[in-house]
Amino acid sequence: MGSLTDRLQTLTETVKAHSHSYHVLNAPTVTDTEYDALFSELVDLEKEAGWFVADSPTHRVGEPPQAKFKTCKHGSRMMSLANAFSDDDVKAFALQTGTVVEHSHHPQAFYAEPKLDGVAVNLVYINGVLATAATRGDGMNGEDVTAQVKTIKTLPSQLAGDNIPTKIEIRAEVIFHKGDFALLNVKQLSAGEKVFSNPRNAVAGTIRNLDPRVAAYRPLAIYCHGIGASEGWEKPAYQNLVIKQLSRWGLPICSPCMVVLGVDGCLAYFKDIQENRSELPFEIDGVVFKVNSLADQKKLGVRHRDPKWAIAHKFPAEEVTSVITSIDVQVGRTGALTPVARLVPVRVGGVEVSSVTLHNFNQIKQKGICVGDTVIVRRAGDVIPEIVRVVQEGENRVPLAAPTNCPSCGCATIGTLTVFCTNGMNCPAQLLESIVHFASRKAMDIDGLGGKLISILIHSGLVQSVADLYDLHYYRDGVIHLPRMGEKSTDKLLAAIAESHNRDMSRFIFALGIREVGESTSAILASKFGNMHSLMNAKMTDLERIDGIGFEVAAGVVSYFAAPHNQTMVSRLLDFKGTKWASMPTRPQSQGSQRLAGKTVVITGTLASMTRQEATDRVVALGAKVASSVSKKIDWVIAGENAGSKLPKAEQLGLVIINESQFAELLNG
Repeated sequence: MGSLTDRLQTLTETVKAHSHSYHVLNAPTVTDTEYDALFSELVDLEKEAGWFVADSPTHRVGEPPQAKFKTCKHGSRMMSLANAFSDDDVKAFALQTGTVVEHSHHPQAFYAEPKLDGVAVNLVYINGVLATAATRGDGMNGEDVTAQVKTIKTLPSQLAGDNIPTKIEIRAEVIFHKGDFALLNVKQLSAGEKVFSNPRNAVAGTIRNLDPRVAAYRPLAIYCHGIGASEGWEKPAYQNLVIKQLSRWGLPICSPCMVVLGVDGCLAYFKDIQENRSELPFEIDGVVFKVNSLADQKKLGVRHRDPKWAIAHKFPAEEVTSVITSIDVQVGRTGALTPVARLVPVRVGGVEVSSVTLHNFNQIKQKGICVGDTVIVRRAGDVIPEIVRVVQEGENRVPLAAPTNCPSCGCATIGTLTVFCTNGMNCPAQLLESIVHFASRKAMDIDGLGGKLISILIHSGLVQSVADLYDLHYYRDGVIHLPRMGEKSTDKLLAAIAESHNRDMSRFIFALGIREVGESTSAILASKFGNMHSLMNAKMTDLERIDGIGFEVAAGVVSYFAAPHNQTMVSRLLDFKGTKWASMPTRPQSQGSQRLAGKTVVITGTLASMTRQEATDRVVALGAKVASSVSKKIDWVIAGENAGSKLPKAEQLGLVIINESQFAELLNG
């Protein structure tokens, strides 16, 4: 029993310390997932022991208000939510609620909504006018942040419409939208100030700043999701009707929310939100299910700190901790040296992560990263792994300096923020990556020619330049005897290389891997110059006259074609018979050939009739520019199936959105 007692007391103090760091200091010492795991372990341990330590975090909400703020007493207690981490947890929750309210013979109705990851606040409106706003605090008393919350532009100072209570508490979450958070960090960085590690910390730091001008300067957002105590008003019977009433009063409501039936409805909603969460404008860490009937909510009641009628179904861990075992330096196709941290493998958001790109050596210095450090790892945008910060320094820390020599070829490097190898295609690593890019799907699309096979071809001596790919048919017997090859594989590879002769000039330019030249820019260059020889001889002034081509792009093009080894390689490629990439197809010149001149479009989603690149080529050929991001300057947004986050932003800006059939009409005049 002694060991159980010791563990219980130790774990209680550990969880309390982490809670204080999170709620009061706004400086989490563990990830949310690790905290949830410790908290769940403490709950189980208290059940096993049959007792709990005084002031246990399992029996209280948040932390007491900070002394620097005036205290606001809540009319009704603000609660936390119990967590579900699996489908079985949700099933158990549904069974428990259904049993208590006697819904075991037909599906229970739940109100489902995204779980915002921000700072909870309690808004008090008296006779329809916003009187106070307070943080959750310890559930009964919160910090008065009225002045800070009143700066939020989307929050009305007065409720609209009728049926307005004499007094009502409205529960809400203050957040940053993803785009606003990114812009805030850019401003922080340019001002030489602290960069926030995540939106939630930025919100907490903003709301708890005593100067309301800080909140006014930062683009906070707020969403209302429930009510507390109220006077002079008859509540609706259901949660979804409460939310509708809040919306009618002009309060901002989070979406997508809906009523679902039973466990199947809950799990289907969870899956849908999880698959599409990257398209949402804000960060969420799960979804919330609430019994929809307010009468049933009352019957179910509460536990120590959370209501029995609601549960938060959390997503798989998006932030975890790991240890850096080494930092390697990779050389890309442009010669850029990129440090890559190797980690003890961990699962983040359902994906195993063992390496994280650190982008440049300045980032290593800024984040204070060294081999042996314990770091927080997350998947940015649910896709790209990144190191957030160091949480525990390792022993014998030695900062990694930018190499003065290329780790691949040993030649000298240049640059400060980004470091480059000066050896060009004579560097084995640059050669490999340049051929990988040349053969990639959006470039020459040579099926079956991946990095491992390219490496084998290079080490065999058969390929020392991109142009050598088109001579491989002369060495068929040599290719057959390479590792991983054979007659069938060789013939398939040679056929794929021969088929790539059909790619057009735009894709060829992109395949060359010219610095600063992407797909859209390649299409513009192909359209304006018409053939590769004209482009190769273009001067800076010729390029900078083109709308959409700035100084950096022009310099990248001129520098690329000035290099002797690039001239030799491109000339060889242009000499191959049967290729279509030497010039743009001849187009009939008519009055309407440039009828989209001066227009700027954005293409988002999947088009059934053509690829994204083909769509880009078509509109560029008609004189339009293709932008990569949505802004007020865009003339049309071409939206295919499964359009991403650009579509709602375009709708918000009131831009003209056209579907694929309308796009076809546009192309056909």
